[in-house]
Amino acid sequence: MNPSCALVLVLASLVPSTGGFSSIANASAPPLRLEEPEKVGSAQLVSEQDTTLGLVHGHLAIRGGSVQEPGNQKGVATLLARLLVPDDLSSWLKSRGGSIEPSVDLDAIRFAFTCAPADFEETIGRLAASLKSNDYPTERVASTREALVREQEVEQSTVSSIADRAAEHIFYGRFPDYTTTPNLDHLRSLTATDVQAFHSANVGANRLVCAVVSSLSRNDVKAALKKALDGLGKVEAVPTELPKPLYTPLLAKIYVVDVPGADHTEVRVISPGVSRNSITQPALESWKWSANGGPESRIQKEVVATGLATSAECGFESDWNRMGLFRGTLSATHENVGEALQAYMTVIQEQRAGRVTRPDLEEGRLRFAEWEALQLEDPAVRAYRLAQTTIHRFPANYYELYAKATEEIRGNYVIKALRGNLMVRSMVIVAAGPAEKITENLQYYTDTIEYTFATPASDPEAVALTNRMLEALGGRELWANLKGAELVAETKVEQSGIWRTRTAHLWRYFDKVYSRVEQSARNKEVCVTDGTPGWITGDLGVRFTSNSRYRVQVANTRRWLYSLLHQLSVEDSVIVSRMGEDGQIVFSDRIGEICSIELAENGRPARMSYTDTAGDQVAIYKTWSKSGDYLYCNELTIPYSNLKTDAEYTQKVTKFVPNPPFDPALYKMPASE
Repeated sequence: MNPSCALVLVLASLVPSTGGFSSIANASAPPLRLEEPEKVGSAQLVSEQDTTLGLVHGHLAIRGGSVQEPGNQKGVATLLARLLVPDDLSSWLKSRGGSIEPSVDLDAIRFAFTCAPADFEETIGRLAASLKSNDYPTERVASTREALVREQEVEQSTVSSIADRAAEHIFYGRFPDYTTTPNLDHLRSLTATDVQAFHSANVGANRLVCAVVSSLSRNDVKAALKKALDGLGKVEAVPTELPKPLYTPLLAKIYVVDVPGADHTEVRVISPGVSRNSITQPALESWKWSANGGPESRIQKEVVATGLATSAECGFESDWNRMGLFRGTLSATHENVGEALQAYMTVIQEQRAGRVTRPDLEEGRLRFAEWEALQLEDPAVRAYRLAQTTIHRFPANYYELYAKATEEIRGNYVIKALRGNLMVRSMVIVAAGPAEKITENLQYYTDTIEYTFATPASDPEAVALTNRMLEALGGRELWANLKGAELVAETKVEQSGIWRTRTAHLWRYFDKVYSRVEQSARNKEVCVTDGTPGWITGDLGVRFTSNSRYRVQVANTRRWLYSLLHQLSVEDSVIVSRMGEDGQIVFSDRIGEICSIELAENGRPARMSYTDTAGDQVAIYKTWSKSGDYLYCNELTIPYSNLKTDAEYTQKVTKFVPNPPFDPALYKMPASE
């Protein structure tokens, strides 16, 4: 497939329902295979012809989804999608037995439509005419926006939506790119000018992807598409997207979102998942059907059938070219939510540990394979999938390979995939419900922390001291321009009563979230970060066996003062939230407090308190040196406050290099397992 191609058209017609089936042999849909797209101007066309089909099922998409929305206009893609469907087109199609439905996902604005074969040329022509016009009357924008606001106000007020949004905010930030849910404050302020600007930037023939499967010949579809798109210009290509860093919790806690009027509690359990190009993805999909697939599945038997929860599900939501999420959902009464969550997590942990029978796993595989086969009997699904594979430049035989991989899944491989991808210790748990009723019940499982969608307010005194600290270290502009730093340090640490010296080499790039650590000990530790947690294998230029496995972790601000100083200077995700009772400045990120700093008389940091996997820690900055314009701490002590011992971690920095050049070799990682 030519990656420069941008518009795809796939054609399908309605197939009579089979009424279900109990074995894979009952499925009769042909294999789904994407033919080489045919260019129509700067667009692409892929058609699938079946002369037995009665209706055309089309899928037209614009590469300009919610990821492309400006940071202060979350919802403009959804508003544009509504405006691009003329009222007369919807009513005309409905009168002739057809339909058109706009939607928005992360990567595209989409229009799924059905029509009679004789109406295809006019349907695609009217839709294309709307794409060519960037005239949005103020009155129409206002009425469409207000209708959308009312719809979103109702939808976002539900306890289920609140739990979903809180989970997204914790993982991706308060105004996350990876959400299709409009921000109501942004949506209310959108104007016709905003819509026109987004249209101009994203709607062009080189950004369109359309999908349709029908009885029409390829030549007829091509002629209609060519006529419809005549005069539609080009726009800039979709920019290459860098992966966004995810939040990884240091300690297991439940984030409670207070919803006073909720009649039940909604729980979300999320952690980093997999993408569709992962070789483990079919196995993990198969496991989802084993865990949730019917009344005899473990989650249904032990969480729902026992009366602890009214509903419970889990599974991996695989995205196309980026990390997806593992997502678990749980609905329960306020009184039962603690016990329900404990039972739910027990099942997940036991599944990961391999305490699941081979017959259960095989049943899950068969259920998954049957569901996939049934999906392909729906022409709308076929059109959608053909469009998706083209949008994301997946190979033409992707679904053929996917089906083959599903047939070859065996129980031991499912368990291996779970152990490598189900990150129980990196799970974020969000509970939405009346805090006064559920907090105590949830503490039955683990500690809780209050979460609010509001950004913590800054304390003026704390802000003044933060500015003094930045000035004492060279100034805000200096640290804002810092792209990364490299240091070499000799570290002394006590192990079993014996003091050992290690040499650590660390560098981080603040603008790209790269991090790599090499530690010269008997067992080398390596961390290379590109913002996507996962597994890496193989030789990265250090001495460890080729089959060694290391988890990729995201750099954070909790333990690195220089990263904190940079983010404070660029006013990124770190907030100066308040003054502590002991005079320390308290800093927060999108989910709460991350550290506090006590300043020396000269304004430089003297102590930083934070929490890591070992518990509460205190970093003591003893002496400072200069490297060019930058001051850096070259002697650091961290007492092991969580241990009943006088041992401490000491570090002497022997090299500090601001803005080191990026080593491309770090990015050449072998494929994940």
